[in-house]
Amino acid sequence: MPEVVVTKHAIRRFRDWRRTAARDLAWEQAEKILARAAREGEFVQRLPGGAFELAWQDVYLVVKRQDGALVVLTVNGDNTWRAWFRKEHARNRRRLKVRAAL
Repeated sequence: MPEVVVTKHAIRRFRDWRRTAARDLAWEQAEKILARAAREGEFVQRLPGGAFELAWQDVYLVVKRQDGALVVLTVNGDNTWRAWFRKEHARNRRRLKVRAAL
């Protein structure tokens, strides 16, 4: 079983995303949940920079392999939040980036 390293950013995002339940969730407990999610998660897609997205019990994680370990970089929330976020960012990507100087 590969070693799993969970970043502080990922733990903060998980606790923030799980606002109501996370108030009583200890930092160490959140770290254990995210480590388990990284080990048991199912592959969703490749991401830039060698990272990939995993899904585990409707929690989406961004993970990267580094020096033989899995590093949990961030948490993308549940499917509903992830869909909203992707839709918003797709809209921004379609906007005109450069305007011609007159």
